Amino acid sequence: MKRFIATKFFHAMQEVSQKGTLVDMHVLRNVYDEVVVMILSEYDNFKNLVAYRNALVYTVSEIKGMAKQVPPKKQFFIINLITLIDKQIEWVEKQIAVEQGAQFCPYYSKEAEKVTLQWTDGLIDLVELTYALHASGSIDNGEITLTQLFQKMGAFFGIEVKEFSRTFSDVKSRTKGDRTSFLNKLKRALIGKLEDADEKPSRK
Repeated sequence: MKRFIATKFFHAMQEVSQKGTLVDMHVLRNVYDEVVVMILSEYDNFKNLVAYRNALVYTVSEIKGMAKQVPPKKQFFIINLITLIDKQIEWVEKQIAVEQGAQFCPYYSKEAEKVTLQWTDGLIDLVELTYALHASGSIDNGEITLTQLFQKMGAFFGIEVKEFSRTFSDVKSRTKGDRTSFLNKLKRALIGKLEDADEKPSRK
């Protein structure tokens, strides 16, 4: 439960909250980055997702209590961490809903009733797209791990992606002119749609 509390970041914040104690901003940035990586990557170290969620909820509660004593100029580290953990809790609860079945999940909401979309292209195409999204940093400011992103993509499209790194090896083995064949396909499709819209502006 207290796994994320016993970190250098929380020790540094405790020092900051004490009057007259100075902590270098560069040090705060480093320990903040460390705890962010830890929170996003160590869910496998918990016995299940419920235990991971409970640790996150406890951590947010402790952070909010600490925030009142931290000087305003250094509160943005805490505010950013609270925002990040809240998003992670939301993701974990969705994963729990998928694992346990929405009707039995204690974190069930109407959103869980929505039917997932079906991925109808090849698995290698989904892997290529997901790697591209991760490499671009377009999701969660690039803070999401590759494994987490594949879990989310799989849940969204109703497909389980196993051994994605092996599939990515197939992408890398393509000839240089066609290594991003699916992304090229998307680009051609969009360009065609734009050209069609230019020719027929009233057509939707």
